[in-house]
Amino acid sequence: MEVKIPKTTEEGLDSVVVFWHKREGDLVESGEVLLEIQTDKADP
Repeated sequence: MEVKIPKTTEEGLDSVVVFWHKREGDLVESGEVLLEIQTDKADP
């Protein structure tokens, strides 16, 4: 299965997975939270 992360900025900054909500082999439904990411750009 391929997981696509939406583009968060026009700069294409790197993203880091900070928390997985699922383990390998778990069933993932469409729209369900799979992971949390953090980008290089901080919120203002």
